[in-house]
Amino acid sequence: LETNMAAHSVAVVILVLCVLPGAMSWSLPAATRLPSLRRQPGHAIDLCMQASNAEQALARLQQQKQAKISLSKFESYTVRLKKPMGLVFEENAVATKGVFVAAVNKEATNPGNFEGWGFDQITLRDQLLRVDDMQGKVSDARCLDFDRAIALIAESPSMEMELTFAATGGAI
Repeated sequence: LETNMAAHSVAVVILVLCVLPGAMSWSLPAATRLPSLRRQPGHAIDLCMQASNAEQALARLQQQKQAKISLSKFESYTVRLKKPMGLVFEENAVATKGVFVAAVNKEATNPGNFEGWGFDQITLRDQLLRVDDMQGKVSDARCLDFDRAIALIAESPSMEMELTFAATGGAI
């Protein structure tokens, strides 16, 4: 019984030493130490860089706002299309992004798109403004980069959608 008591005491002392760093001048083994919450050298936040990034972000937001206003000056139209749509989009080569119709492939479109829903109204360089999945989700597509704009169409489970375009005629 004395041997068990001695072993138990040693186990308790070791447990206390491991739980209380600095107890009896012991500390946790290096592998079990908690990470330091202090900033490490070289990881300091550069406030000048933050200010520069904030300026750039504000300038980009202003450009996007102006682009949206300029797109509103064009006549817009809405077409109802079924997937596959047969449209090829490209991203505008300006800072404000957005996508336009680069090509129309009538052979690759769903045959139902020729049934008077406006497919023939789509012309090259028309800008995609809005995507309505006809299931309650309407998304603004202006000023989105290519991947985000196309995701509005491709990732929607809806097989039929309404797309709104600005009839820019290549003016942008």
